[in-house]
Amino acid sequence: MDISIITVNYYTDQLLPGLINSLSSQSGTTECIIVDNSRSIHPDSLPNSPLSIRIIKSKNIGYGRAINIALEQSRTKWVLLINPDARLLPGCLENMANATKLLDTPLLGPRFYWDDNCDFRMPPALGDHPSLYASCCMAQQNKLEASLLDSEWQIHHDYFWKQTSPFQEPFLSGACMLVNTDWFQKANEPVFDEDYFLYYEDTDLCLRIMKHDMMPIVVPSAGAVHYFNQAPDSEEKKQDLMEKSRITYYKKHFGSIPRLPKINWLPAKPIPDLDIAGTPPEFPCNFPLNPLTLELAMNPWFVPFIQTDISPPGLRLPNEVWKRLAPGPYFARIRHPQLGTLKKWRFVKPTI
Repeated sequence: MDISIITVNYYTDQLLPGLINSLSSQSGTTECIIVDNSRSIHPDSLPNSPLSIRIIKSKNIGYGRAINIALEQSRTKWVLLINPDARLLPGCLENMANATKLLDTPLLGPRFYWDDNCDFRMPPALGDHPSLYASCCMAQQNKLEASLLDSEWQIHHDYFWKQTSPFQEPFLSGACMLVNTDWFQKANEPVFDEDYFLYYEDTDLCLRIMKHDMMPIVVPSAGAVHYFNQAPDSEEKKQDLMEKSRITYYKKHFGSIPRLPKINWLPAKPIPDLDIAGTPPEFPCNFPLNPLTLELAMNPWFVPFIQTDISPPGLRLPNEVWKRLAPGPYFARIRHPQLGTLKKWRFVKPTI
């Protein structure tokens, strides 16, 4: 089965060689289309590849619109949409292609790791909808609600990573998606809604498929690495774009726009700070138990979290992960599947 590859560049030129190298080793594809929204790619900067690489120069027209323009020029029924900061692991594309022969779905995705060694497991895509929003609001105001939401997410995360056969998931990450373009043509709608300039276009896509009584599929045998959040824009600009897209999304699918409250709940027991002094944090572990996991999150109720295995005497966050981590506050914990959380920390990556 032939598969076209489409990616969008916006000042992420330094990430493209690694992406192309990971794509070149995949079977089933001969074409890669790069939409250059920043007009910053120099052809000589790309590595030699057996892929036929086409570059479409464009002004910054937004992610969804750029993808749709490239789709009009692709030559295959199935198209892989992938971010420059993603890397396919061996056999990823072939395993997703094989899954399309057995399952009736227009959208499939892999499971993601955070690092090249595949030690850190990324969470299921969080998505967005009123019931999740309400749960997160309550978690910010009530310790019991936070504990319940945390418990539900642990079950979801563990289920996600225990599966060995393709399974349904309501939301997929837009970092890497295999799309059946014929299905969208027959449904008379674009792959991405161009009302979203950036963010939420993948969440919207999954919801539109569910409205057709279908579900996206995750293929466990397909693995990818997602470095995550490597776009060059400032955090303030990202938050502004995300809020605009969020408003569009809620108006379209739910009719009203819930307001984001300020966080006013603090844990009953203060979470101890790790003194990291601008270096990768080290998480000591002195629990003679197995299995244990270290989990990292951006909020104290750990929805969602990134997970890795840990054992005595502990673990230091790898330099490659630390360098890519955005400045700001983070939370970490050691958890046992039966005994629950054994230790918890808070740390802050300073702005350089």
